[in-house]
Amino acid sequence: MASPQASQYNNVTEYDNSRSIEARAIKSRPLRLLFANPGLHAFGNNEGGIKSFRGLIVAMAAAGHECKVISIPAPVPVDGSDHSQWGRLCSTIQDGSAMPPISVDFTDDLPIVELRQGRGGVFEQIRRLLLIRKRFGALVRQRVQDWNPDWVVWENGAGNLRFALTLARGKLALSIASTLLLPFGPASSKEWFLSSSTSVYRRIPKIICASVFMQKYVHNYAGLSSVYQPPVSYGAPPFRRVGRFDGAVTMVNPCVAKGAKIFEALAKSFPDTRFRAIKTYMGVYSGLRSLPNVEISPSREDLDEALSDTSVLVVPSICGESGAMIVLDAMLRGVPVIVSNDGGLPEYRLGVNDCIEVTPLRFVRTWTGAPRAIQAPVRVDPWCTALQPLISDASIWEARASKSVEAAQSYLKKLSVSPLSDYLRT
Repeated sequence: MASPQASQYNNVTEYDNSRSIEARAIKSRPLRLLFANPGLHAFGNNEGGIKSFRGLIVAMAAAGHECKVISIPAPVPVDGSDHSQWGRLCSTIQDGSAMPPISVDFTDDLPIVELRQGRGGVFEQIRRLLLIRKRFGALVRQRVQDWNPDWVVWENGAGNLRFALTLARGKLALSIASTLLLPFGPASSKEWFLSSSTSVYRRIPKIICASVFMQKYVHNYAGLSSVYQPPVSYGAPPFRRVGRFDGAVTMVNPCVAKGAKIFEALAKSFPDTRFRAIKTYMGVYSGLRSLPNVEISPSREDLDEALSDTSVLVVPSICGESGAMIVLDAMLRGVPVIVSNDGGLPEYRLGVNDCIEVTPLRFVRTWTGAPRAIQAPVRVDPWCTALQPLISDASIWEARASKSVEAAQSYLKKLSVSPLSDYLRT
């Protein structure tokens, strides 16, 4: 599926590295996969990136591969869950079969939550980063030495890639979720926290992309081949239709990078309409708190509950995302969606819902060395045009909701980890 975002990058060309991977039906021994991600337990189950990574672990284990996991525990459980619940939360298994065991190793308690939230001064954050790198890296190194996995699966942004390559003894499979942390291409934030150069990325033997957009991007701007493996952790049907025509216009993770200023402008444009901002790990953009028609809601693990009483989900990201699982989560539950054309988001709307052009966020360094986000002026009119019929005409809303469910259910039936399994075997 070609992404409308491609028009923003004139030299993006069609690229497909799969070569009919699904059709080759490679038969081989199960892979030994070591998944290393420090935030799998500490950040809870309702963050899209964490949910996607956990779901991939569960799906690869269900496909017969031997999977081990290394992470950092939460000092206080974020949502009361532990790894034994991953199958319930993320599993794509639909026949009720038993999950194979997944071995999980945790480091001792480390200040990863405080680091993520930016608490303390620069030197304190550096101290935390070094502590996490040392102890988490030591455990990964030990497990690689003891177990000799085929691949160490790592997420971009989870740590220095040169360090990760060393830990994995060169057998690194990297999942890339955002252009912001990449050192190449027009959507890169070269002034942000870049810890690895393009040359380091070219040493990574296996790269996993969650959208066609991202696969094209890394190929065209760095010459990197990769596999297109979309997220698989949407759960098993049937899904409850929780959308309501008279519900609230909702946004998840209402921070600047996710387009909170666009959401704020929309709420101001429709002062008599209910809006809801669901807070997650990035906090809430301050401009939303003072608006009388905006409700700030806490995040919830149960998506039926989180999206209940929602009329339209707005996903106005401007941070170069590979995609957003919440788009399909909403569509499966009968909630119409309006998305920006940021990164791979257009692919996730499945040609059913509106897609609005935005200017990507930029980051620059201040004199203190800290990053500062710069956003182009908000153009709210196209968003208002897309939203107006969905909140004023019940028949239009119902037709869109039904088409969303149909398209999302059809998409879900085609999901598989076969592309990734076969890619890692070659």
